Amino acid sequence: MMGNVDPDHNVEMNSRPNEEEDVDQGRIKLVTQLPEQLLLEILIRLPSKSASRFKLVCRDWCSLISTTYFTSCYMKHRCQDASRTFTLVYTIDHGAPNSGYLQDIKAVSNHPDVSKIFQKKCIDHALRHPLKRSPNYTPRMELYVQAACHDLMLYSDPSKLNFCAVNLRTRDCVVLPPVPQLHGQPSVIWDRKPGLLCYHDQNKGNYEGCRFKLILVPVVKSGCFRSKGRGTLESPRFSIDIYCSETKQWSVVNIKWYPMKLNSFLNYGSPPIIAHDGMLHWLIGFYLVSVDPCSAHLQHRLGRAVRLPKKHNWSLLGVCGGNIRVVGRRREKGKGLVFNVWDLHHKSWLLAHKIVIPNSFIRDLTYQLLAVHPYDADSIFVFRGHSKMVYLFNMRTNTVEDYHKLKVSGGCRFAALRSQASLLLH
Repeated sequence: MMGNVDPDHNVEMNSRPNEEEDVDQGRIKLVTQLPEQLLLEILIRLPSKSASRFKLVCRDWCSLISTTYFTSCYMKHRCQDASRTFTLVYTIDHGAPNSGYLQDIKAVSNHPDVSKIFQKKCIDHALRHPLKRSPNYTPRMELYVQAACHDLMLYSDPSKLNFCAVNLRTRDCVVLPPVPQLHGQPSVIWDRKPGLLCYHDQNKGNYEGCRFKLILVPVVKSGCFRSKGRGTLESPRFSIDIYCSETKQWSVVNIKWYPMKLNSFLNYGSPPIIAHDGMLHWLIGFYLVSVDPCSAHLQHRLGRAVRLPKKHNWSLLGVCGGNIRVVGRRREKGKGLVFNVWDLHHKSWLLAHKIVIPNSFIRDLTYQLLAVHPYDADSIFVFRGHSKMVYLFNMRTNTVEDYHKLKVSGGCRFAALRSQASLLLH
Protein backbone atom coordinates (compact mmCIF):
# COMPACT_ATOMS: atom_id res chain seq x y z
CA MET A 1 0.00 0.00 0.00
CA MET A 2 2.82 2.37 0.84
CA GLY A 3 4.28 1.85 -2.63
CA ASN A 4 1.28 3.62 -4.14
CA VAL A 5 1.92 6.84 -2.23
CA ASP A 6 3.13 9.71 -4.38
CA PRO A 7 6.54 10.76 -2.97
CA ASP A 8 5.96 14.36 -4.06
CA HIS A 9 2.73 14.41 -2.04
CA ASN A 10 4.61 13.13 1.00
CA VAL A 11 7.17 15.92 0.69
CA GLU A 12 4.33 18.47 0.43
CA MET A 13 2.66 17.15 3.59
CA ASN A 14 5.93 17.32 5.51
CA SER A 15 6.62 20.86 4.38
CA ARG A 16 3.34 22.37 5.66
CA PRO A 17 4.28 22.43 9.36
CA ASN A 18 7.56 24.10 8.46
CA GLU A 19 5.74 26.73 6.40
CA GLU A 20 3.36 27.48 9.29
CA GLU A 21 6.30 27.81 11.67
CA ASP A 22 7.97 30.23 9.27
CA VAL A 23 4.78 32.33 9.10
CA ASP A 24 4.53 32.45 12.91
CA GLN A 25 8.18 33.41 13.23
CA GLY A 26 7.66 36.11 10.64
CA ARG A 27 4.74 37.56 12.56
CA ILE A 28 6.69 37.55 15.82
CA LYS A 29 9.62 39.25 14.13
CA LEU A 30 7.31 41.87 12.60
CA VAL A 31 5.76 42.71 15.99
CA THR A 32 9.00 42.77 17.98
CA GLN A 33 10.72 44.97 15.40
CA LEU A 34 8.15 47.76 15.40
CA PRO A 35 9.73 51.23 15.18
CA GLU A 36 10.39 52.49 18.68
CA GLN A 37 8.34 55.68 18.26
CA LEU A 38 5.32 53.74 16.96
CA LEU A 39 5.60 51.26 19.82
CA LEU A 40 5.84 54.13 22.29
CA GLU A 41 2.68 55.77 20.91
CA ILE A 42 0.82 52.47 21.33
CA LEU A 43 2.03 51.65 24.84
CA ILE A 44 1.39 55.06 26.45
CA ARG A 45 -2.31 54.71 25.60
CA LEU A 46 -2.68 51.47 27.56
CA PRO A 47 -3.62 51.12 31.25
CA SER A 48 -0.51 51.01 33.42
CA LYS A 49 -0.89 47.33 34.32
CA SER A 50 -1.33 46.32 30.68
CA ALA A 51 1.69 48.35 29.56
CA SER A 52 3.80 46.74 32.26
CA ARG A 53 2.87 43.24 31.08
CA PHE A 54 4.37 43.95 27.65
CA LYS A 55 7.82 43.78 29.22
CA LEU A 56 7.52 40.03 28.74
CA VAL A 57 7.26 40.22 24.93
CA CYS A 58 10.97 40.62 24.25
CA ARG A 59 14.15 42.16 25.63
CA ASP A 60 13.88 45.35 23.54
CA TRP A 61 10.33 46.04 24.73
CA CYS A 62 11.36 45.43 28.33
CA SER A 63 14.26 47.86 27.97
CA LEU A 64 12.03 50.57 26.49
CA ILE A 65 9.28 50.26 29.13
CA SER A 66 11.88 50.30 31.93
CA THR A 67 13.41 53.63 30.88
CA THR A 68 12.70 56.97 32.54
CA TYR A 69 11.96 58.30 29.04
CA PHE A 70 8.99 55.94 28.72
CA THR A 71 7.75 56.88 32.20
CA SER A 72 8.00 60.57 31.31
CA CYS A 73 6.08 60.09 28.04
CA TYR A 74 3.46 57.96 29.79
CA MET A 75 2.85 60.55 32.53
CA LYS A 76 2.77 63.40 30.00
CA HIS A 77 0.09 61.59 28.00
CA ARG A 78 -1.90 60.99 31.19
CA CYS A 79 -1.69 64.69 32.10
CA GLN A 80 -2.97 65.66 28.65
CA ASP A 81 -5.84 63.27 29.27
CA ALA A 82 -6.57 64.69 32.74
CA SER A 83 -9.80 66.30 31.59
CA ARG A 84 -11.19 62.78 31.08
CA THR A 85 -11.13 61.90 34.78
CA PHE A 86 -14.10 60.04 36.21
CA THR A 87 -15.24 58.13 39.27
CA LEU A 88 -17.71 55.27 39.58
CA VAL A 89 -19.28 54.93 43.03
CA TYR A 90 -21.40 51.99 44.15
CA THR A 91 -22.52 50.08 47.23
CA ILE A 92 -21.55 46.53 48.13
CA ASP A 93 -22.51 44.14 50.90
CA HIS A 94 -19.67 41.84 51.86
CA GLY A 95 -21.38 40.03 54.71
CA ALA A 96 -18.70 40.83 57.28
CA PRO A 97 -19.65 41.71 60.89
CA ASN A 98 -19.24 45.42 60.17
CA SER A 99 -20.90 45.33 56.75
CA GLY A 100 -23.19 48.19 57.75
CA TYR A 101 -20.32 50.66 57.82
CA LEU A 102 -19.47 53.08 55.06
CA GLN A 103 -16.56 51.05 53.80
CA ASP A 104 -19.35 49.41 51.77
CA ILE A 105 -19.31 52.47 49.50
CA LYS A 106 -16.61 51.73 46.93
CA ALA A 107 -15.18 53.59 43.97
CA VAL A 108 -13.25 53.03 40.75
CA SER A 109 -11.54 56.30 39.89
CA ASN A 110 -8.75 57.61 37.67
CA HIS A 111 -8.79 60.92 39.54
CA PRO A 112 -5.72 61.00 41.85
CA ASP A 113 -7.37 62.89 44.72
CA VAL A 114 -10.60 60.87 44.76
CA SER A 115 -8.73 57.60 44.43
CA LYS A 116 -6.64 58.41 47.52
CA ILE A 117 -9.72 59.36 49.53
CA PHE A 118 -11.34 55.97 49.01
CA GLN A 119 -8.14 54.17 49.95
CA LYS A 120 -8.28 55.73 53.42
CA LYS A 121 -10.60 54.70 56.21
CA CYS A 122 -11.25 58.34 57.13
CA ILE A 123 -13.83 58.47 54.33
CA ASP A 124 -16.07 56.30 56.51
CA HIS A 125 -16.12 58.85 59.31
CA ALA A 126 -16.35 61.83 56.95
CA LEU A 127 -19.48 60.50 55.25
CA ARG A 128 -21.16 59.17 58.38
CA HIS A 129 -20.61 62.22 60.58
CA PRO A 130 -23.24 64.54 58.96
CA LEU A 131 -26.02 61.98 59.57
CA LYS A 132 -25.41 61.81 63.32
CA ARG A 133 -27.94 64.60 63.79
CA SER A 134 -30.64 62.45 62.21
CA PRO A 135 -33.24 61.18 64.74
CA ASN A 136 -33.04 57.61 63.39
CA TYR A 137 -29.24 57.48 63.22
CA THR A 138 -27.50 54.38 64.55
CA PRO A 139 -23.75 53.60 64.48
CA ARG A 140 -24.40 50.57 62.25
CA MET A 141 -26.86 52.26 59.91
CA GLU A 142 -26.34 51.23 56.30
CA LEU A 143 -25.75 53.93 53.71
CA TYR A 144 -26.36 53.67 49.98
CA VAL A 145 -25.09 55.52 46.94
CA GLN A 146 -28.19 56.95 45.27
CA ALA A 147 -26.97 59.24 42.48
CA ALA A 148 -24.00 61.27 41.26
CA CYS A 149 -23.30 64.23 39.01
CA HIS A 150 -20.05 66.10 38.30
CA ASP A 151 -18.17 66.07 41.65
CA LEU A 152 -21.22 65.43 43.86
CA MET A 153 -22.24 62.06 45.24
CA LEU A 154 -25.67 61.64 46.80
CA TYR A 155 -26.11 59.01 49.50
CA SER A 156 -28.80 58.17 52.04
CA ASP A 157 -29.94 55.82 54.76
CA PRO A 158 -32.06 52.79 53.75
CA SER A 159 -35.31 54.70 54.29
CA LYS A 160 -34.33 57.42 51.77
CA LEU A 161 -35.61 59.98 54.25
CA ASN A 162 -32.18 61.42 55.03
CA PHE A 163 -30.00 62.48 52.09
CA CYS A 164 -26.47 63.88 52.03
CA ALA A 165 -24.54 65.40 49.14
CA VAL A 166 -20.74 65.29 49.30
CA ASN A 167 -18.14 66.79 47.00
CA LEU A 168 -15.66 63.94 46.61
CA ARG A 169 -12.81 66.26 45.65
CA THR A 170 -13.12 68.62 48.61
CA ARG A 171 -15.10 66.37 51.00
CA ASP A 172 -17.49 69.27 51.68
CA CYS A 173 -20.81 67.77 52.73
CA VAL A 174 -24.34 69.05 53.21
CA VAL A 175 -27.31 67.35 54.86
CA LEU A 176 -30.59 67.90 53.05
CA PRO A 177 -33.76 68.69 55.01
CA PRO A 178 -36.01 65.68 55.75
CA VAL A 179 -37.84 64.38 52.70
CA PRO A 180 -41.59 65.17 52.56
CA GLN A 181 -44.02 62.34 53.18
CA LEU A 182 -44.78 60.02 50.29
CA HIS A 183 -47.64 61.27 48.12
CA GLY A 184 -50.16 59.20 46.22
CA GLN A 185 -51.89 55.92 46.94
CA PRO A 186 -49.88 53.60 49.23
CA SER A 187 -51.23 50.63 47.28
CA VAL A 188 -49.69 52.02 44.09
CA ILE A 189 -46.52 53.94 45.07
CA TRP A 190 -44.14 52.32 47.49
CA ASP A 191 -40.80 54.08 46.93
CA ARG A 192 -39.07 57.01 45.23
CA LYS A 193 -36.06 56.99 42.94
CA PRO A 194 -33.59 59.91 43.16
CA GLY A 195 -31.98 61.83 40.31
CA LEU A 196 -29.28 64.47 40.80
CA LEU A 197 -28.52 67.34 38.41
CA CYS A 198 -25.66 69.81 39.05
CA TYR A 199 -24.86 73.29 37.77
CA HIS A 200 -21.26 74.42 38.28
CA ASP A 201 -20.18 77.98 38.93
CA GLN A 202 -16.77 78.17 37.24
CA ASN A 203 -15.71 81.07 39.48
CA LYS A 204 -15.91 78.92 42.60
CA GLY A 205 -14.09 75.67 43.12
CA ASN A 206 -15.71 74.50 46.35
CA TYR A 207 -19.09 73.11 47.31
CA GLU A 208 -20.68 76.60 47.36
CA GLY A 209 -19.96 76.89 43.64
CA CYS A 210 -22.05 73.85 42.79
CA ARG A 211 -25.79 74.31 42.58
CA PHE A 212 -27.92 71.24 42.21
CA LYS A 213 -31.44 69.89 42.11
CA LEU A 214 -32.56 66.54 43.42
CA ILE A 215 -35.79 64.99 42.18
CA LEU A 216 -37.58 61.98 43.63
CA VAL A 217 -39.58 60.07 41.02
CA PRO A 218 -42.37 57.73 42.24
CA VAL A 219 -41.66 54.02 42.06
CA VAL A 220 -44.87 52.15 41.24
CA LYS A 221 -45.56 48.63 42.40
CA SER A 222 -45.17 46.32 39.44
CA GLY A 223 -48.31 44.53 38.33
CA CYS A 224 -50.71 46.97 39.98
CA PHE A 225 -52.51 47.74 36.74
CA ARG A 226 -52.03 44.60 34.70
CA SER A 227 -55.69 43.75 35.05
CA LYS A 228 -56.68 47.10 33.57
CA GLY A 229 -55.84 46.52 29.93
CA ARG A 230 -52.84 48.51 28.84
CA GLY A 231 -52.00 49.60 32.34
CA THR A 232 -52.16 53.33 31.65
CA LEU A 233 -53.26 55.83 34.23
CA GLU A 234 -54.09 59.45 33.56
CA SER A 235 -53.97 60.97 37.03
CA PRO A 236 -52.66 64.17 38.65
CA ARG A 237 -52.23 62.24 41.90
CA PHE A 238 -48.71 61.36 40.84
CA SER A 239 -46.15 63.91 41.98
CA ILE A 240 -42.41 64.38 42.20
CA ASP A 241 -40.47 66.02 45.02
CA ILE A 242 -37.73 68.50 44.07
CA TYR A 243 -35.00 69.85 46.32
CA CYS A 244 -33.18 73.02 45.23
CA SER A 245 -29.77 73.84 46.73
CA GLU A 246 -30.35 77.58 46.20
CA THR A 247 -33.57 77.76 48.24
CA LYS A 248 -32.59 74.83 50.51
CA GLN A 249 -36.21 73.67 50.38
CA TRP A 250 -38.32 70.85 49.00
CA SER A 251 -41.19 71.52 46.63
CA VAL A 252 -43.90 69.21 45.32
CA VAL A 253 -44.92 69.22 41.65
CA ASN A 254 -48.08 67.40 40.61
CA ILE A 255 -47.46 65.89 37.20
CA LYS A 256 -49.94 64.96 34.50
CA TRP A 257 -47.56 63.03 32.21
CA TYR A 258 -46.60 60.15 34.51
CA PRO A 259 -47.06 57.35 33.68
CA MET A 260 -49.30 58.61 30.85
CA LYS A 261 -49.12 56.33 27.79
CA LEU A 262 -45.85 54.62 28.61
CA ASN A 263 -47.70 51.37 29.37
CA SER A 264 -45.36 50.54 32.21
CA PHE A 265 -44.04 51.98 35.43
CA LEU A 266 -40.72 52.81 37.01
CA ASN A 267 -39.82 49.86 39.21
CA TYR A 268 -37.26 49.12 41.88
CA GLY A 269 -34.98 46.97 39.73
CA SER A 270 -34.50 49.41 36.85
CA PRO A 271 -31.11 51.17 36.30
CA PRO A 272 -30.54 54.43 38.21
CA ILE A 273 -31.50 57.87 36.94
CA ILE A 274 -28.58 59.57 35.17
CA ALA A 275 -27.72 63.19 34.37
CA HIS A 276 -26.62 64.22 30.88
CA ASP A 277 -26.82 67.39 28.79
CA GLY A 278 -28.67 69.35 31.48
CA MET A 279 -31.44 66.75 31.80
CA LEU A 280 -32.26 63.67 33.85
CA HIS A 281 -32.85 60.38 32.03
CA TRP A 282 -34.26 57.04 33.12
CA LEU A 283 -35.78 53.87 31.71
CA ILE A 284 -39.47 53.23 32.18
CA GLY A 285 -41.14 50.35 30.45
CA PHE A 286 -40.36 50.49 26.74
CA TYR A 287 -39.02 54.05 26.79
CA LEU A 288 -36.09 56.23 27.69
CA VAL A 289 -37.58 59.38 29.18
CA SER A 290 -35.83 62.71 29.72
CA VAL A 291 -36.85 65.56 32.00
CA ASP A 292 -35.48 69.03 32.68
CA PRO A 293 -36.16 69.66 36.40
CA CYS A 294 -35.72 73.40 35.82
CA SER A 295 -38.35 73.59 33.09
CA ALA A 296 -41.37 75.81 33.65
CA HIS A 297 -43.47 73.17 31.86
CA LEU A 298 -42.41 70.25 34.06
CA GLN A 299 -45.93 69.79 35.41
CA HIS A 300 -47.48 69.25 32.01
CA ARG A 301 -45.05 67.40 29.79
CA LEU A 302 -41.92 65.32 29.47
CA GLY A 303 -38.80 66.68 27.87
CA ARG A 304 -38.49 63.63 25.60
CA ALA A 305 -39.53 59.98 25.30
CA VAL A 306 -37.61 57.65 22.96
CA ARG A 307 -38.77 54.08 22.44
CA LEU A 308 -36.17 51.45 23.35
CA PRO A 309 -35.10 48.55 21.11
CA LYS A 310 -37.53 45.64 21.46
CA LYS A 311 -37.36 42.43 23.48
CA HIS A 312 -34.61 43.26 25.96
CA ASN A 313 -34.23 43.19 29.71
CA TRP A 314 -32.29 46.35 30.42
CA SER A 315 -29.21 45.98 32.62
CA LEU A 316 -27.38 49.30 32.30
CA LEU A 317 -28.03 52.94 31.45
CA GLY A 318 -25.10 55.31 31.09
CA VAL A 319 -23.23 57.84 29.00
CA CYS A 320 -20.31 56.96 26.71
CA GLY A 321 -18.49 59.45 24.52
CA GLY A 322 -21.24 62.02 24.98
CA ASN A 323 -24.04 59.65 23.91
CA ILE A 324 -26.59 57.83 26.03
CA ARG A 325 -25.85 54.10 26.08
CA VAL A 326 -28.08 51.22 27.19
CA VAL A 327 -27.14 47.57 27.65
CA GLY A 328 -29.86 44.94 27.28
CA ARG A 329 -29.75 41.19 27.71
CA ARG A 330 -31.76 38.54 25.92
CA ARG A 331 -31.55 34.83 25.15
CA GLU A 332 -31.07 33.91 21.51
CA LYS A 333 -31.63 30.42 20.15
CA GLY A 334 -28.36 28.61 19.59
CA LYS A 335 -26.29 31.35 21.24
CA GLY A 336 -27.42 31.50 24.85
CA LEU A 337 -27.27 34.75 26.79
CA VAL A 338 -26.49 37.78 24.62
CA PHE A 339 -25.81 41.36 25.70
CA ASN A 340 -26.55 44.08 23.14
CA VAL A 341 -25.05 47.54 23.59
CA TRP A 342 -26.99 50.40 21.98
CA ASP A 343 -26.03 54.07 21.55
CA LEU A 344 -28.56 56.86 21.04
CA HIS A 345 -27.81 59.09 18.03
CA HIS A 346 -30.39 61.72 17.04
CA LYS A 347 -33.32 59.78 18.56
CA SER A 348 -32.25 56.53 16.85
CA TRP A 349 -30.59 53.52 18.46
CA LEU A 350 -27.41 52.12 16.87
CA LEU A 351 -26.03 48.71 17.86
CA ALA A 352 -22.46 49.24 19.10
CA HIS A 353 -21.58 45.78 20.45
CA LYS A 354 -23.04 42.31 20.69
CA ILE A 355 -21.53 40.02 23.33
CA VAL A 356 -22.25 36.31 23.68
CA ILE A 357 -21.65 35.28 27.28
CA PRO A 358 -19.79 31.95 27.77
CA ASN A 359 -21.55 29.23 29.74
CA SER A 360 -18.96 29.52 32.51
CA PHE A 361 -20.01 33.14 33.05
CA ILE A 362 -23.70 32.24 33.06
CA ARG A 363 -23.20 29.64 35.76
CA ASP A 364 -21.24 32.09 37.91
CA LEU A 365 -23.98 34.29 39.33
CA THR A 366 -21.44 36.58 41.01
CA TYR A 367 -20.68 38.28 37.67
CA GLN A 368 -22.68 41.50 37.30
CA LEU A 369 -22.47 44.41 34.88
CA LEU A 370 -21.41 47.47 36.85
CA ALA A 371 -21.23 50.41 34.42
CA VAL A 372 -20.37 51.50 30.90
CA HIS A 373 -17.06 53.30 30.43
CA PRO A 374 -17.71 57.04 30.01
CA TYR A 375 -15.02 57.53 27.34
CA ASP A 376 -13.94 54.17 25.90
CA ALA A 377 -16.68 52.89 23.58
CA ASP A 378 -15.23 49.36 23.63
CA SER A 379 -15.04 48.92 27.40
CA ILE A 380 -17.43 48.02 30.19
CA PHE A 381 -16.98 47.49 33.94
CA VAL A 382 -17.89 44.06 35.33
CA PHE A 383 -18.23 43.24 39.04
CA ARG A 384 -17.42 39.77 40.35
CA GLY A 385 -18.38 39.17 43.96
CA HIS A 386 -16.66 35.81 44.36
CA SER A 387 -13.20 37.24 43.71
CA LYS A 388 -14.10 40.71 45.07
CA MET A 389 -12.87 42.33 41.85
CA VAL A 390 -14.00 44.94 39.35
CA TYR A 391 -12.80 44.17 35.82
CA LEU A 392 -12.46 46.50 32.85
CA PHE A 393 -13.61 44.29 29.98
CA ASN A 394 -12.96 45.08 26.31
CA MET A 395 -16.07 44.10 24.34
CA ARG A 396 -14.29 44.24 20.99
CA THR A 397 -11.40 41.92 21.85
CA ASN A 398 -13.18 39.92 24.60
CA THR A 399 -10.27 40.48 26.97
CA VAL A 400 -9.80 41.91 30.46
CA GLU A 401 -7.72 45.10 30.19
CA ASP A 402 -7.55 46.11 33.84
CA TYR A 403 -8.86 45.13 37.25
CA HIS A 404 -9.44 46.65 40.68
CA LYS A 405 -9.27 44.62 43.88
CA LEU A 406 -11.87 45.56 46.50
CA LYS A 407 -10.61 46.20 50.01
CA VAL A 408 -13.06 44.63 52.45
CA SER A 409 -12.92 43.36 56.02
CA GLY A 410 -10.95 40.26 56.85
CA GLY A 411 -12.80 36.98 56.79
CA CYS A 412 -15.05 38.08 53.92
CA ARG A 413 -15.41 35.35 51.31
CA PHE A 414 -17.52 37.22 48.77
CA ALA A 415 -19.16 40.57 48.05
CA ALA A 416 -22.56 41.38 46.57
CA LEU A 417 -23.43 44.44 44.52
CA ARG A 418 -26.17 46.42 46.28
CA SER A 419 -26.43 49.29 43.79
CA GLN A 420 -25.27 49.90 40.24
CA ALA A 421 -22.50 52.41 39.78
CA SER A 422 -23.23 56.12 39.56
CA LEU A 423 -20.88 58.21 37.43
CA LEU A 424 -19.02 61.39 38.36
CA LEU A 425 -17.20 63.42 35.68
CA HIS A 426 -14.72 65.75 37.38
